[in-house]
Amino acid sequence: MKSRFCLTILAICALPVALAGNLLGDAAISAGSHAGGLNPGIGGPPPCPAGTTARLEIVNNCEDPAFAVFSPGGSPGQPQALKNSGGWFRAYAAPENNGSGEYYIDTGAQGMGSLNSPALTLTTPPVDQVTYFQVGQFIKVAGGGKSGADLLTEVTAVNGSTLTLADPLLSSVSNAPVKYNTLKGAFPIASLSSQLFCIPDQGAPSGNFSFFLNCPKNDPFANEGCKIGSMTGDLASINTLFEPTFGCKPGTAAADCAFNAAGSAVDVPPHPHCPTDPSPANCGPLASPDYFDVSAVDGYTLPMTVEVLGNGCSRPSIDASMLDLASCPKEDSTTFYPWPINGPDISLLTTVGNVNKACVAPYKWLGSGSFGAPKNANPSIDSTCGPGGCTPYSYYAAIGCLSDTPEHAAIACPVGSGPQQRVGPTSKHDGTYAIQNTYWTQNLYAMGYTGYTSQYDDAVGGQVCAWGARMTVTLCPKGGKPYDPNQKWAFDTNAGECVISNAGAYSSRFACLTDPSSAVLFTCDVLTDTAHRPTMGSLSFSSARWKVDPGATKAQAKNGYTWAEIRSLKAMPGALVCRDLTSDQLTPAGQNITVRNCDYKYAPPYDPADPMFAASSWCPPPKP
Repeated sequence: MKSRFCLTILAICALPVALAGNLLGDAAISAGSHAGGLNPGIGGPPPCPAGTTARLEIVNNCEDPAFAVFSPGGSPGQPQALKNSGGWFRAYAAPENNGSGEYYIDTGAQGMGSLNSPALTLTTPPVDQVTYFQVGQFIKVAGGGKSGADLLTEVTAVNGSTLTLADPLLSSVSNAPVKYNTLKGAFPIASLSSQLFCIPDQGAPSGNFSFFLNCPKNDPFANEGCKIGSMTGDLASINTLFEPTFGCKPGTAAADCAFNAAGSAVDVPPHPHCPTDPSPANCGPLASPDYFDVSAVDGYTLPMTVEVLGNGCSRPSIDASMLDLASCPKEDSTTFYPWPINGPDISLLTTVGNVNKACVAPYKWLGSGSFGAPKNANPSIDSTCGPGGCTPYSYYAAIGCLSDTPEHAAIACPVGSGPQQRVGPTSKHDGTYAIQNTYWTQNLYAMGYTGYTSQYDDAVGGQVCAWGARMTVTLCPKGGKPYDPNQKWAFDTNAGECVISNAGAYSSRFACLTDPSSAVLFTCDVLTDTAHRPTMGSLSFSSARWKVDPGATKAQAKNGYTWAEIRSLKAMPGALVCRDLTSDQLTPAGQNITVRNCDYKYAPPYDPADPMFAASSWCPPPKP
């Protein structure tokens, strides 16, 4: 499963050429724009400042202005982890550097203090007195800055109801609202332009980028209805995420590296206090490799691609260019359990008015009454586990655990283990309704998506490079407005692919790909799960997935099958193959536990007892 966290260096920024003047001296990087992509200018961009390296570029090919919103790894109760992960982005977010600011939470607290005093006495405590306020947290004191402006500062000490601030009050305040700075920051990127970012050589671990489009008042944090992206409500949890971890440059002293807040008691040497109190003292240094992925675990909102130039990369790119909102899957009673409605299917697409807002993962529909069509009339995030297993939400969300016996753990502990998530709900716990057999997983892969679709999709999603990889994220690589329900698609015979076209007859890319008249062909991939401890003790199983193949389509290759032919293969008697799989990597750790797991096989033999089964392919042979 993906690990999230860590960094505390404030990188000097790179700014687009539209910014008047070089506010950051040598740190400014020219990332000019023109129709068609990046125009770095004559002679290329100037170098990043000492101690940083140009490691990330974000290109906005959408028809709308975009905002890159960076969220650091950690929680409000882990201020050192938040700074460790997100400190580098703060200069980019600063309004004086053309950033869009940072996101603040109203804590309900109010305070008073005198001019030039670093002490702020709370006259009204925060609503959540456990979370707020702690040493290391960043806050905003309304009216406490120069000439009555807001004061942005850090808490350096807490003594009862008195906070000591890193910066003295520049105006006296009485009952001034005190807000908490989440360290989530945003940087605007105009349509058909790009932005280059300098990353500290100490490393920048485990944050994520979400992307907002077409925001009123040019402010992604105003909560006034961006076409894509939201900071509040259920939709705040849904976005296509780019999740990078930039490693510590080789040769850097361990003490100078960002700390790795994903450390644990099983590290060598161990870091038992790191998970609960991540800090330099409790965690080890960040390693040098760079990690990256694109995640639709919670859902998706817009298409993108990630291309990487570097050494030792497990894969040079991740393709999420096909994440068309109108292609959002529908689940039915053969893929989703328990079936909660009287109708034939559940669309996972959420719309607001005439705007497509988000496509949500199955567990999000289960846990909210705000998503999809129809909406869930009885939402629940209950993750209770009992002797019969965990709730369906637990299996689709990979949370909840009952591990009092090996037998219970084998069917009732989806948290912490991909194999257990794959057994799925219902009393059979055999994978029939598990995440790998939902249309959510199958259709996204079929459209060519190569990122995460579920919490333990590591065999597909997570990628790694040696230090120094240059990552380029392109939003809306095919152009267009992903939220527009009137966007049309057409089959391009020259490309063997479906493309955005005003003259198109299809309302979605998926409808175009699966229409028999377009003759689009799909080819079969065999995936083997080696992500759960890849080198030892892995739960070894194979799973077949289909993916659109433009090359096969243009050549009408024999190994290509139409969507109708694939559905026929899937409907063959016995095609849902169930096996007993044993691993020592299930909870309780170290014990051999057997789980029943089912996946679709698209070629005989289907019986695991057949002598030919082990050597047989899960994909069909080329057509005659």
